[in-house]
Amino acid sequence: MADDTTQVLLAHSVLVGLTPLIPIPILDDYVKDHVERRLTLEIGRRHGIELAPADVAALMGEGEGGLLRSVATAVVTFPLRLVFRKLFMVLEVKRASDEASRSFHYAYLLDRALSWRAMAPHGAASPGLVREAIVAACEGITVSPMAGAFRAVLEGSKDLVAAASESLLRAVRPKQRGAHVAPEDVQRGVDAASNGPVSPIVERLKAAMNEVPSEHFAALEAAFAAKLGVSAPPFSSGLGEPRREP
Repeated sequence: MADDTTQVLLAHSVLVGLTPLIPIPILDDYVKDHVERRLTLEIGRRHGIELAPADVAALMGEGEGGLLRSVATAVVTFPLRLVFRKLFMVLEVKRASDEASRSFHYAYLLDRALSWRAMAPHGAASPGLVREAIVAACEGITVSPMAGAFRAVLEGSKDLVAAASESLLRAVRPKQRGAHVAPEDVQRGVDAASNGPVSPIVERLKAAMNEVPSEHFAALEAAFAAKLGVSAPPFSSGLGEPRREP
């Protein structure tokens, strides 16, 4: 995986991790959906593929009911999240790291599937099957070395995390009660956070990744390839190094 791809994956994953810190119900999921959709499309483009909306929906697992469950939880906690923002900031850092790690592993394996030309239109696997294989390969990933790296970095960067979430919130917060939040508002917030406090967080994550055993990624890729029913190319350690693609 080229270093610029690692940068893209980490930056978007941190942004996904920031969304639990948005104290407005429904808006937090709306922003997360936007970032994950952009990440999915960007990975496709890096492999010369313009993913169709239906393919993006299948890869993101839309229709699985996750959004409704999260919205229901958000509505219950809405008053507390506004009044006790600082308390929720402390409590949600762990959830933020879990979300960031989940997003990173998803993007990492999607990049692998496209690098291996395993997914349609170049391979036999449908986007839905790729999604299922990613979920299966990532079972138990919350205790993985990479998940631990995310948690350590975000726990040790609370000031930057708070600044990044505030930067994102300023752009996406409705200007008045009941106002519509346009996609361009979300994009502006994402860009502002990415070019500001997210950048040093990403640099810290890059350094932390150097301590993650390459065996973690090798095992992850092997499990993913087995679930897809394909033969993965030989693993090349070092995320900044190009992989040996078929």
